[in-house]
Amino acid sequence: MNNSSGNIRIKALIFSILVPLSYFSGIGICSAIQPYSDDTLKSTTGVSIYVLRNRSSGMKIIGQILPFNNECSTGDPFKLSAGIEADVYLPKLISLHGQYIKAYVNIQNKSDNLIGASQFELGGRFHLLDLHARKKQKIILSKTSTNTYGGTISTEHYIKARLPCRRIFAARGGLYHLTSIVSTDMNSNELKDHDYGAVKTKDGTILSNVYYTNAYTNGIYVGLADIFYMWVRTKNNLPDYSNNTYLNGVYKETFFDILMASTSFDPFQANGHSYPIVPDVPGSFQTTKLGWRLGKKIVYTRKRLNLGFSFEIGSKPGVAGSGYYFGSGMTMAFVK
Repeated sequence: MNNSSGNIRIKALIFSILVPLSYFSGIGICSAIQPYSDDTLKSTTGVSIYVLRNRSSGMKIIGQILPFNNECSTGDPFKLSAGIEADVYLPKLISLHGQYIKAYVNIQNKSDNLIGASQFELGGRFHLLDLHARKKQKIILSKTSTNTYGGTISTEHYIKARLPCRRIFAARGGLYHLTSIVSTDMNSNELKDHDYGAVKTKDGTILSNVYYTNAYTNGIYVGLADIFYMWVRTKNNLPDYSNNTYLNGVYKETFFDILMASTSFDPFQANGHSYPIVPDVPGSFQTTKLGWRLGKKIVYTRKRLNLGFSFEIGSKPGVAGSGYYFGSGMTMAFVK
């Protein structure tokens, strides 16, 4: 009797957690808890949709080439980066993640002794929920374009339906390393000489001209991720489209992380001398050890090689006041 009432309480708790999550993400709670019993669905307008093949649960590897990553921040107004990223999903509970990107255009890189901005992270996810779910998606039936005076009119015929997908809610975390370029001007709130920032070095020298050096931020990230993956081929009973099949394939990850890291600096090189830096003392660089980021990744998975996009905002640990940023990127993704 006690076991029965305990199980009821546990199921009620799970349901109370899943209901608001499914409401905000647009994923069906009933289908998330119960497995599918048939392969016939209904669109929002009552069209019958037949699931011919569903490979949503078979996601294993997503490898990405990142050719164009744009980032604007309070410490570095503009940079373009390129790199690689990989995610490996094990059958149950765990997925692995790695990323390396390096800037190839950076307006802060104004000295030969600078190694340039880069970012590396290595971590994984622990799947708190890994479920069969449904997600409302467009099924594009046809697209037509008509040339008119002054432009082109595009017409899209589609139906909407809640298609099967794999939904993962996970805790994530890992190692975080950031290399960035800093200048004496970034210390103007702590120490100022006329209109420019200045830095007090370890031996007491005050560098009041504009000098640059490398900063290294090392630490960890911890957070949450909401992921869904879909690969579904369908048919429908509309008279003009019933002979065709339609493929919906997409991977999306929304994540929020807390960043915890410390920052060190290479010595400034000035007038043939090397000036070491001790952070967080009066007159020197003041650093922040906490940061955050909120991001979204979208990869279309209809083929082996696909396009994807990413967006991210946040504040990075490092020199105080210089970490706020917005980034976006385009990816070429291999999906298996």
